[in-house]
Amino acid sequence: MKKFLFTAVVALVGAACYADNYGFTVLTQGADTQMMWAIGISPNGKYVACSHIASALCDMETGDIYNIDDEGEFAAVTNSGLMLGWLTGAIYAYNPLDATATLTYGNGNSTYAIARGATTDESIIVGDAVEDYFITHAFYKKSGDADLTLLHEPTEQEIGCAIQGTVALNVSDDGKYICGYAIDEEAHQGGLLWVLNDDTGEYDLEVLCKDIFPNKYYWYSPTAMSHNGKYIAFTIQENDGEYGGSHYLGLYDVESREMIATATTSTGTVCTSTRIADDGTIIAHTGDPDSDARKALIWLAGKDEVQYMSDVYPAVTEFAEYDEEQDWNYPTDITPDGRYICGMAFHYFEGEGEDYARRIGWVFDTQEYAATGIQEISAATDDSHAAPEYYSIDGKRLNAPQKGLNIVKTGGKATKIVVE
Repeated sequence: MKKFLFTAVVALVGAACYADNYGFTVLTQGADTQMMWAIGISPNGKYVACSHIASALCDMETGDIYNIDDEGEFAAVTNSGLMLGWLTGAIYAYNPLDATATLTYGNGNSTYAIARGATTDESIIVGDAVEDYFITHAFYKKSGDADLTLLHEPTEQEIGCAIQGTVALNVSDDGKYICGYAIDEEAHQGGLLWVLNDDTGEYDLEVLCKDIFPNKYYWYSPTAMSHNGKYIAFTIQENDGEYGGSHYLGLYDVESREMIATATTSTGTVCTSTRIADDGTIIAHTGDPDSDARKALIWLAGKDEVQYMSDVYPAVTEFAEYDEEQDWNYPTDITPDGRYICGMAFHYFEGEGEDYARRIGWVFDTQEYAATGIQEISAATDDSHAAPEYYSIDGKRLNAPQKGLNIVKTGGKATKIVVE
């Protein structure tokens, strides 16, 4: 099979464009609506939820973008395009494909609710309901239930300190486990696990940080659970009395209820986990959770050290470029099979001046990189003066671009364009 450097630029609904390089795709919009941070990717890799000031759903197969004309932020997206997060009006799950809002929540003193995770089949959604003064209460909601159900919260005796709320992050695909954390009076986070009781049909609470939080660790907090419910990614910071304790990642085995590995970079860089794949691969970024300096990291399953993504995938030069430009580049989500990773960065675009950096989202296909990334470094050619060749999306040669999506090949490069 002939290999060549593949670069695609697609004009899309909402003036968005994609650029593809060794499986690396950049999501941007025009200067007026350029808030395109990629927050979550669906388990099948089809949809990407983008969020910051404006929100949008990107279909990675068709190139369509669905803009949402409302203030809100999203944390995840399902295989059907259901975006999980919050919108104005206490909506915590929204599907822009048919413009329907579902699972609205208004209960007592709660001002709004945030959906953070769901089973792949959407039968269970988890998150937290937020009261005044931002006190949160972890919940779950099963499909067909009229309202959400608040999860049991630890008492001071159960966890070892007074708490100011709880958050549910993820639910395993079989619905057996929900992971999350408790928040103490100084906003430190300690790990919690809710386990489905087959006899009662309710979730029993297990405190994963009892007697070590916050006296031994300021942070002993899950950031995500794998879809198969086997692993939980942790961010850990030791308590040295001055907020300067060691900061590293943890891999927690749910079945054994043990922290089976901890790691950081070879230089001991402070790092924070974001998501985890079913094999235990953890994506992360440099810096503590409150730091403005972030670079993309990955802790591959079976490896002893956390590595910079720019070192693991050197053919994707954007990783190193984005790491250095604004010191703000990090992965936000990974599919269960580990194939797709999405993230966000600031990036300077040529001709727009050094003082203007756009917020961009990116998506990376590790499978495509494995097939092409290393070989194409030597195989790519530079023939920018060659006559363009036009192809349909299914590879048929065209005399000229047709309406819809086209591929334009020039020398060793290819470009995707949309003709309206």
